[in-house]
Amino acid sequence: MFMPPALRTEAFHGMTPAQQSTTLTLIGPQIVQRALQEQGDRQLSLDFLMMTLGGINAWATDDAGDVVACTPDAAELLEYDTPEKMIGRPLIKKIMRLPYRKQGEEMLGDAVKGQPRADEHSGMRTKSGDPLQVVLDTAPMEAQTGAAALWVGRLDKDLQRFDTGHVMDVMEPWAHDCCVTLENMDPEARLMELQNMPVEERVSVLMFMPPALRTEAFHGMTPAQQSTTLTLIGPQIVQRALQEQGDRQLSLDFLMMTLGGINACLLYTSD
Repeated sequence: MFMPPALRTEAFHGMTPAQQSTTLTLIGPQIVQRALQEQGDRQLSLDFLMMTLGGINAWATDDAGDVVACTPDAAELLEYDTPEKMIGRPLIKKIMRLPYRKQGEEMLGDAVKGQPRADEHSGMRTKSGDPLQVVLDTAPMEAQTGAAALWVGRLDKDLQRFDTGHVMDVMEPWAHDCCVTLENMDPEARLMELQNMPVEERVSVLMFMPPALRTEAFHGMTPAQQSTTLTLIGPQIVQRALQEQGDRQLSLDFLMMTLGGINACLLYTSD
């Protein structure tokens, strides 16, 4: 808590991810609060603020959500060589994964209004595309610093919440929002966004995607991706389509349309 930033950084680097997460949960907010207080009292630069946050994953963004400063630890977490390489990167629109961007916009909006947020479960993507689950806190920044919000993140230990087995229940609200966003993209951008998603996010979105777009998405996948996706959500898609057909007494042609992306055929028997 009271260790010089350089020594604190060294201590954090010697911890396991679980130890880091526990430690930051306990003392991270106090370290950040003291650093922000010192910066405000002494009118220090963002670079100095980042230095005093040694060992902390912290990003300062402007009111558009673009990174204007970050700590070395935050850059390293996302696989950037130096903090400078992160400057100008859109934290919300690019680094946050699609299901979490709406939440990120709300957190930024609150920070601009002077309202902090704490313990928000979110998801980011590293430079190489690997997904990370993080817990984020945000704090408002003084206008003269050139930043609107300070974001502080720690790895989310509760990763089991996102296991594929019950991902539908967890991801459904985000998946519906994602479908709306994807529908407004051009086909090439939509396919790229889907391909870059981790499996649990992709299958959740495809589960609730309109049949025509789901067919388009399946056609853009490799056979291995198709097989994995259908294994995970094929039965649920079929079950929902049959339920809808029965409830609304729809035609077989309509049933086939709602099974977009699924290999399905009908057989009849004669006595």
